[in-house]
Amino acid sequence: MERGDLQRLSKDELIDLVLRLQRPEKTSRTSSKPPATDRKERRDKAKPGGAKPGHEGKARAMSETFDRQVDHRPGQCPCCRAKLSDDLPAETAGEYETIELPEIHPVVERHRRLSVRCPSCGVLVAAKVPDAAKGTPFGSRIHAVATYLKTFQALSYERLQRAFADLYGLTISQGGLMNMLRRSQTAFVPERDTAIAALRRAKVVASDETGVRIEGSNAYQWVFRSNEAVVHRAAPTRGAVVLRELMEGHRPEVWCSDRYSAQQGHGAAHQTCLAHLARNVAYADQTSDDMLPSRLRLWLKRTFALADGIADDEASQAGGELLAALFFAIMFAGFLLQVVSRYIFNQPIGWTFELCVVAYIWIVFWSSAFLLKERDHVAFNVIYLASPPGVQRWFLMIGFGFLLAAFAASLPMTIDFVTFMAIDRTPLLRLRFDWVFAVYILFMLAVIYRCAHALLRVLGPRWRETVEKGGGSETLL
Repeated sequence: MERGDLQRLSKDELIDLVLRLQRPEKTSRTSSKPPATDRKERRDKAKPGGAKPGHEGKARAMSETFDRQVDHRPGQCPCCRAKLSDDLPAETAGEYETIELPEIHPVVERHRRLSVRCPSCGVLVAAKVPDAAKGTPFGSRIHAVATYLKTFQALSYERLQRAFADLYGLTISQGGLMNMLRRSQTAFVPERDTAIAALRRAKVVASDETGVRIEGSNAYQWVFRSNEAVVHRAAPTRGAVVLRELMEGHRPEVWCSDRYSAQQGHGAAHQTCLAHLARNVAYADQTSDDMLPSRLRLWLKRTFALADGIADDEASQAGGELLAALFFAIMFAGFLLQVVSRYIFNQPIGWTFELCVVAYIWIVFWSSAFLLKERDHVAFNVIYLASPPGVQRWFLMIGFGFLLAAFAASLPMTIDFVTFMAIDRTPLLRLRFDWVFAVYILFMLAVIYRCAHALLRVLGPRWRETVEKGGGSETLL
C-alpha cells in the first residue's frame, strides 16, 4: 500500500489497519497451520545443541549375538620380555565390536527355455514357458523394499529409482516401480476392507483432512477414526463426496470434526473437534482483551484433563475399587441389620454400629489414598486458574512441597502412635485399634508418594504438561 492510499483512508479505517498489523501471527499452536510453517527462534534466543553440562554419557550396548569372534592375545611380557605361548590360560580384559553391512547385490537367476530335436521324427520340441517368463522379473523382497521406501520413507519415484541403483546396483524404470507398487496393493486389500467395514458400523467417527502433494499435484489426505479402525484416504478433492463414497450411507450417532462445511451433516449429531477449537481460542486469547477467551481456555484445559482421566486404564483400579465396595457392602449390611433388629424385632444390636464406623473409616481413607484423582478433591483454585503457567508452577511447588514435608515429618510419630494403640480393643467386636487405624498409615504413605511424584514432575523439563493437568498425579491403583 502506497502513501497516497493511506492518505485516502478514513480515521476508522487507519485504526483498523494498525490493529490488524499489531496482531500476532498465527502459529501451529494458535491455528491449524502445520508446525513447519512456524518462524524459527532467533539464534541468540535458541538453546545450544548437544549434551548439556553434567549429562551422563552413555556408550553403545554390546550386541547380544555376533557372527564371528576374534581373540587378541599378548605375545610377550613387557616386564621380563618372556614369550607368552598360545596354550597359556587367558581371561577377558575387554570386549569391543565392529559392525559392517555385507555387500549387497541383486541375485539374478536366468531361466533358459531350451528346444531339442527329436531323434525319431525330427520334430523340434521346445520346453514349456516357465513361470518366470509370465510375470514380473522382480521378486517379493524387491516389492517389499519398494513399498517400504515409497510409503514409510516418502521417496519420490525419481529418488526411489536412484536408491535402488545406488544401494543395490539395480536399474528399474519409474514405470516399473509404479507397477510394482500397484501389484503390492493387493496384499493390503483384505485388511483395508476390514477397516472400512468397521468404520461403516461405528457409532462415533472422527475425521480430518489436510493438504498434501502427490506426484507433483495438490491433493488431500483424509483420515477417519473409530474405536476399532483408522482409515486413511488420499483424494484430489476436499469436498464432501469423499466422505459420502467412503461411508456409503452409514450415519454414525456422532461425527467429530472441525467446522469445515464438507465435514458437516454426516452424523446424527456433530461434535466440534476441541483440539481445533483450543487453537482458535488460544489465538483469540492473545489478540483480545475480553475475558471470554481466557475463561474458555481454562474450561478446555479442564476438559482435556478429564478426557485423559477417562482414557486411563481402569482395569488397574479394579482391585482397589473391589475392596472399597466390599467395605461399603459390609457397612450397608450392618445398617440394614440394625434397622431390622431395632424396628421389626425390637432387639437392637450394639455391634452393628461399631462395624459401620470401622467400615466407614476404611472406605474414607482407602478411597482418598488410592482411588480418588486430584481433580476429585475439593480445591479453592480460582486464583490458581487465573494465573499464568509460570505462577501456577510456583503454586504447585510450594503446595506439594509443604504437604510432602508435613506428612513426611509426622509419619514416624503416626506409626508409633498407631502401633501403641494395639494395647486396646473395640468394646464389642474386640478389634485391635492398631488394625482399625492402620489404613491411615497407608493414606499418609500414598499422600507422600503422590506429592513427591507431582513435585518431581513440576521441577522436571516437562512441567508445562503437569501444570496443564492441574499438577497432581493420578490414582495409585
